[in-house]
Amino acid sequence: FFLMILPRIIYPVADSNGSDELDTHTTEANSLKRGVGVDNLAPPLVLESATRPSPDIDAIGHDMLNVVFGFLNWREVLKARVSRRWRDIATHVHVPPSSVTKKGKTLRGSAAYTSHDFQVNSETSYQTLVGLARVLPNLQQIQLGRLGYQDKFTDGEDSTPRIELMDDDEFSDVDDFNDDDEFSDEDDFNDIERREDVREHDVGIVAKFQRLRNLYIIGAPLNGRYSALFNFPHLQKLHIDVPYLKWDLSMLKGLPRLEELVCLRDDRAIHGNDVCQEAVTGDVQSLRVLKFTLKTLKIARCVNVVGNLLNLADFPLLEDLDLHGTSVTGDLRSMQVHHFPKMKTLGLPDLEFHRIGDVPGSMDTIFSLKKRTPSLFRQKFWHLAKSSQDRYIGQSRGRTESTKEELNTKPPFTIEVVKAGPRLGWRWTNADPRELFRSDIESCEINWIDPAPDDLSEEYKMYTKGLQRLQQSVGLYKELHKPPTEDEYNLLIGDHA
Repeated sequence: FFLMILPRIIYPVADSNGSDELDTHTTEANSLKRGVGVDNLAPPLVLESATRPSPDIDAIGHDMLNVVFGFLNWREVLKARVSRRWRDIATHVHVPPSSVTKKGKTLRGSAAYTSHDFQVNSETSYQTLVGLARVLPNLQQIQLGRLGYQDKFTDGEDSTPRIELMDDDEFSDVDDFNDDDEFSDEDDFNDIERREDVREHDVGIVAKFQRLRNLYIIGAPLNGRYSALFNFPHLQKLHIDVPYLKWDLSMLKGLPRLEELVCLRDDRAIHGNDVCQEAVTGDVQSLRVLKFTLKTLKIARCVNVVGNLLNLADFPLLEDLDLHGTSVTGDLRSMQVHHFPKMKTLGLPDLEFHRIGDVPGSMDTIFSLKKRTPSLFRQKFWHLAKSSQDRYIGQSRGRTESTKEELNTKPPFTIEVVKAGPRLGWRWTNADPRELFRSDIESCEINWIDPAPDDLSEEYKMYTKGLQRLQQSVGLYKELHKPPTEDEYNLLIGDHA
């Protein structure tokens, strides 16, 4: 069947009404493929020796053609618009999403990156999008990227005055950079903002694609609030990685079928920049409108995202959750084994404990969930909050009484998850997660969650080997299973003065 119709797509023939003149939309398709706007099309071509399509081609039913077109990408569908009948079918076909992983040079170096259809990354591709809004309104995937050096999207509501935009020349937030992009490594978002001869384009054209399923907004020059980007009844995937796009979690009510939400903020963009840090706001309570659809939720480094983690605990389909760098809080002791029933990966925000006595119950909950789903709780460290009443300022250095060697005497206010063979546990330590290479770390005794394996089993050998390694950092706080009080600490340090 495909062998029969492919020649019709590759080598267009005359319209089925018997005319020797090709439909003007055949030329339009070729023009769109070259990136030419639909308003600047050349006159229709005339085939002197064109013949009518075979009866077999004409006999292909509407439903069958709709199925065939559903396997083609947007470029191939444009090529297939060779007659009025096929054009009408193409206009109503749901062009499926497609993406491909490529290897090449990006603004962040040589790496593999994902290329999504359709990409808006230049003035030419924007004009093509305008044409596709009329001829292929059921396009299901769009990526908004960086435009040309002289192009930007029109500012949205509550846009940031350009004089307040950051002057970090190192910011170049582009993951999906291809050979058609008109940028050098020196170009960035702010270069575009400072130019006076910039061409502005209306990002609202995207709202015409109401069948959109996947929307990727990666490094696009957006500034302000755009309600048109949050009103797609069929959208399933929304990825956002731009610094000045302002939006609130409550706006997601316009995406009732959303399954995957990923919002990442580039550290280089938000560092020391209050405008960028405050661009994303909202309470995770707002996400409950997506309770029965949401499968992936990743919101990283958005400090104005707040709420209680347990508001998401009963989402029946949620598999991947990452809230690092947000202000979401939650009492882990309130979590139950039946919470997050489908969860595969769970990245908690930077939760801190305010009392030492709260830790054992919380760790029991964490490990009970981790036993159910081993991939949960990837982080190995938590901390006692700096504002905790149990915290005190200790000495950073001391000396051993016998050898007079320098000793790390910082109080052990970090919680570390440890593993010896198959046995899991946790302990208090003065280790800094950024300095794990240090050999002078001091830790308390391990609070084991699992029982020790049978001493005749193969697992016991693995356990003893791992235990020996862990015990190497137990010295100053030997026989202590929790941090000493301030008085106990001073006595302990006094013995090593």
